[in-house]
Amino acid sequence: MRGSDLRTLIADSLAALHVECPAAHLRMCAAVGRRVARLTIDGEVITLHGSGNDCEVAGECPADRAAVRVVASRRALLDLMDGRESLEEAVLGDRVEVWGAADDLLALHEGLRWYVLGGVRAPSFERFAEAFRGEEERYGER
Repeated sequence: MRGSDLRTLIADSLAALHVECPAAHLRMCAAVGRRVARLTIDGEVITLHGSGNDCEVAGECPADRAAVRVVASRRALLDLMDGRESLEEAVLGDRVEVWGAADDLLALHEGLRWYVLGGVRAPSFERFAEAFRGEEERYGER
């Protein structure tokens, strides 16, 4: 991993998914299509750009140009990762906020599903999860 910030962590995980589980990466990219998603995690803004064939982390994008916007905390993401809460529970409980047209939300959800399915099969993803947990220990309360 090149660094510990969330943007780098996501970029590195996408690159690893491409190499370690290419079929899931391809399906993720196909689901995302040419959409832009803007994630804000504990104030850090990460923009994901889909091209249909690839999905990459890019520079900031104005909120109104993103097809989907997501706002969450590291703690909320860890609760999802560890199965303490479902995505539905987190959204309904306002711990994860999402905005976008229904078709865009469904497409990004399908892309996320393929990212997770590939990630559980990709050997390096354990390292990414550990790094994310380390970030939470530094920035959030356990």
